[in-house]
Amino acid sequence: MDAIDFFKETGEVFTVYVVDRQFSIGRGLEYFKSFKGKPNYIDTNEIAHKRISSVMQWIQKKIPPIAQLIDICFGSLLPVNVVDTVTALNKLFGTEQHQAAGPDVIDPIIIQEGKVLTKYLNEIISLYKDCNFRPAIIIILKDNDFDRAKSLLANCPDGIQIKFIKNSGETQFYKVVNTGADNIEGFISAFSHQCFSTCSKTKRDVLLNEEWANNSVIRKYGPQILKIRTHLLFDEKNEVHNYINDLLNQVTDTTNYTSYEKTVLESFKCNLLLFKVFCNDRAGNDLKAAYSLAVDLNNDILKAHTFRFAYFWDACSLTQQLDMLNEAHTIFLNNDIADHAIYCKNNANVTQFDTGRVYVRDFDNLLEEAISNVPGLVGMSHIFNNTGVAYLVTGQPEEAMEYFSKGVDYAHGQERTVQRLALHINKFLADFYCGEIIKEQHLRKVLNEIFDGMVRNNFLPFISSRYVLNILSISLQQNLDLGMDLLSSFPIRDLLNQGITSNPIGGGQILLQTKYLEQKYKNLVLLDNPPAYNTVEAITGVRKDFIVKYGINPFYFCTWL
Repeated sequence: MDAIDFFKETGEVFTVYVVDRQFSIGRGLEYFKSFKGKPNYIDTNEIAHKRISSVMQWIQKKIPPIAQLIDICFGSLLPVNVVDTVTALNKLFGTEQHQAAGPDVIDPIIIQEGKVLTKYLNEIISLYKDCNFRPAIIIILKDNDFDRAKSLLANCPDGIQIKFIKNSGETQFYKVVNTGADNIEGFISAFSHQCFSTCSKTKRDVLLNEEWANNSVIRKYGPQILKIRTHLLFDEKNEVHNYINDLLNQVTDTTNYTSYEKTVLESFKCNLLLFKVFCNDRAGNDLKAAYSLAVDLNNDILKAHTFRFAYFWDACSLTQQLDMLNEAHTIFLNNDIADHAIYCKNNANVTQFDTGRVYVRDFDNLLEEAISNVPGLVGMSHIFNNTGVAYLVTGQPEEAMEYFSKGVDYAHGQERTVQRLALHINKFLADFYCGEIIKEQHLRKVLNEIFDGMVRNNFLPFISSRYVLNILSISLQQNLDLGMDLLSSFPIRDLLNQGITSNPIGGGQILLQTKYLEQKYKNLVLLDNPPAYNTVEAITGVRKDFIVKYGINPFYFCTWL
């Protein structure tokens, strides 16, 4: 077996390869020698830093530099001007995930352990684990101690797979269980190096360090808000509901604080209220309260963040929503926050699906803007997906399939399961639209993934129900017996009811699609006690027409975070 054959794992779980020293001077000697002196081979801190800097320069062209913001907010560079302080904090609290991108594709990446700092090793893995080309990352140990290697890799992204390889050819797999940073300095360093998994896994008590806070409200509350942010980056909403409310209560009391500190605390409150809106998928009174704080603070970035949630504003017309999103897009671009600008433009574009016409060129232009300005955008799969949907609903299924397929390349890993499933199901819908027969085993495979993953973990029931309903619709229309068998084999009816109740705003889609199927198949009952149509938001425009005509509902993404 050649050395290269050990580094060819496939599957959704990202794998890092670790070889012992004997392998590097034994059966792997010639393989590794072939990369010596090339950019692939990282055996000094200088080369590691250069590789990371090269990636960062490419992906941070028009987004806030996290490491610099960390220095400003928690280091010795804290501005005296409260406006600059709040601006830096708001940019930091709006941090998005980004993945390695750039013109210089390097595969494999070989790292000589013992000659490269662990923080660089973790950062390289964090940057590349989600990138669309996913290079093989190979770590050469300085010894033959795999137990020590497990500790070395403990702060790698949670859930990634490690393949240990001995010179004998024996291999062992190990799953990283990241337990977070041991101290607040480690937490801040991890965030600075975009090791967000470490931050989300850090215990809250670690961040409650009065000595480190040194009577600074920024140091007291800032790390806790960053921790919440990292949870939200991984869609871990349930984990932080109570945490957000608890912290809101703390920062709301501004008694005995200076004017400077009160302003900072109000900005904290505004950000936490916006986090709460995202967690609850509804505005309540929180969105208006956040907007009032943003106005009082006269902070454009905070106002733009409230406008991002235009869809949630009560009694807000489509024109008003678009005005908000366009204004937010402009503000973010003017402040070099291009990732949020892209997401705002995306949310403006997808409103077209609820109107009488979809302009595909708008989606193409946004995709070009995203690739040019934010090539490392983790949400790139959303943009490809939505562009594909625009082509599909305008009668261009072949082009749609191209975009769905490209989007899958950006939806690797367990953290991107929702995006990956949407893209695969939309590919099914494009084939179905063309009259193709989707194989039963493919439909069952995706259903198993949904029910064993998202449904079992009670994760995003509204989205799960929409995925399942599309598969059911295809199955019934291709083969009635197959569709009925799926209904008896999976708790689909329960999921559909849960999907509607969990999201009254979007529940109308499920009602309309189930109505189509129940009318087409007279003895079919999908909802035992469906809510009245006037209790859910009505479906309009191209999306309604597509459901009524074909019984399928292509899934597109709004990008709130």
